[in-house]
Amino acid sequence: MSSYVGLSKQELTAKLGNPDKRGTIRSNSEIWIFEKQNPFTIVGCSYAFQIDDGVVVKWGQKGCPIRDNKKDYKQVPKSTPVPEPTLDIFNLPEMKYN
Repeated sequence: MSSYVGLSKQELTAKLGNPDKRGTIRSNSEIWIFEKQNPFTIVGCSYAFQIDDGVVVKWGQKGCPIRDNKKDYKQVPKSTPVPEPTLDIFNLPEMKYN
């Protein structure tokens, strides 16, 4: 997910599709949330991106396997570094969803 930092809203949409939820924090800052089924649990998985002035600046996740790959959802080796999220999805600011 850290590779999405720096992408424009259009580039993010091209890679992930339209977000399931969109919220506004302030006039030039949005949160986009993408939800998917987590194959390891009953609960879903959410990825969130903070977009300031049309560019992704932070990302976060909850309910998602830390080390997954899209091909077959098998665990990635522990020797592979996993970047820490930069957006605390558990404590998102108050926002208006559109």
